[in-house]
Amino acid sequence: MNVTCINKPNKFKNLTLNHQYPDVIEDGEVFVVTNDAGFRARYAKNYFRVNPETPVTRNLLDLLTVTFDEDDRLTIVLNRTTRTIRLNINQSEISCGIDEIEGISEVKRAVHEMYAAKVADIVGTKAEMFKKVLDTIFEELRDNDLVMCWLLSDQIKTTDTELDAVLTEMSDIHTTGLNPNSDHEIILWVIK
Repeated sequence: MNVTCINKPNKFKNLTLNHQYPDVIEDGEVFVVTNDAGFRARYAKNYFRVNPETPVTRNLLDLLTVTFDEDDRLTIVLNRTTRTIRLNINQSEISCGIDEIEGISEVKRAVHEMYAAKVADIVGTKAEMFKKVLDTIFEELRDNDLVMCWLLSDQIKTTDTELDAVLTEMSDIHTTGLNPNSDHEIILWVIK
C-alpha cells in the first residue's frame, strides 16, 4: 500500500507533509511506515491518505510468443498456455509457385480460445494477436519458400469476422462464394 502524509504533529520530525510512503502495512488502527529516517514505525492512520493503487497492465503482444518451424509447426504461447498446430502447406495443383495452406481455421480457433482465456489485466485485441501470429508464419514462409503466393480458405459460418478482417487486410485478393460441393459459404484469400 502507498500512503501520503496529510497531517502530523510538529514533534514528528521523521514524517514530511505531502510525501508519499510506499510499502506501508496496515496493522489495526495504525500504519507501519518506513519514515524519513529509514526506520519502520507505527503511526495513526489519520496522519495519512491511502493512495489509489495504479492497476498494472501488461501488453498482449509483449507476452505473446509465436514460433513457426521448418516442419510447419506453429506454436503460440500466451499466459502459460501453449498451443501447437501443424499446418499443411502444399503446392497447389493449379501451378507451381502457388502453395495452399490448410489449417487456418485451427489457428483462428486457437487464437480465439487463448484470447478469451487471457488474464483481464492483459491489454490488446484479438486482431492484434492474430496479426502477430500471421506475421510470424508469413515471415518464415517468405524467408524459406520460393513461391509466388499462398492460398487460404475457411467457411464463413464457422469463422470469426474480426480475424477474417485481419486476413482480408493482409491479402492481395479475397473473395467469397458458395462451395457447390458442401453448400457452405466460403472465403478465399490470396497472400503474396
